[in-house]
Amino acid sequence: MAEQFMNEKLVVSVLGIGERVGSEIAMKRGDEDKYGVMVKREQIVEAIDKVMDGEIMRKRAMELGVLANNAFGNSGSSYLNVKPLIQHIEHISGKKLAEA
Repeated sequence: MAEQFMNEKLVVSVLGIGERVGSEIAMKRGDEDKYGVMVKREQIVEAIDKVMDGEIMRKRAMELGVLANNAFGNSGSSYLNVKPLIQHIEHISGKKLAEA
């Protein structure tokens, strides 16, 4: 639960594929009775409606999907970064890991 606000910043502000719901403070599980519900049902419905109707967000999510697929392809940045890590682990362990 601690990373919810960071996840919100990433999804809404950085990636541009989400909508802010409205919670302002973090709360421990079980403290709802003590402080009350911080996000109302109506706020959640409104945010979901905006995301589902958001053509710009949908287009951005598709673009990010293409970028992610490219990054994990045989010549993509993630593949090229993970491959040396696997080779290093194989070297220090003396065992060949299975090919993906």
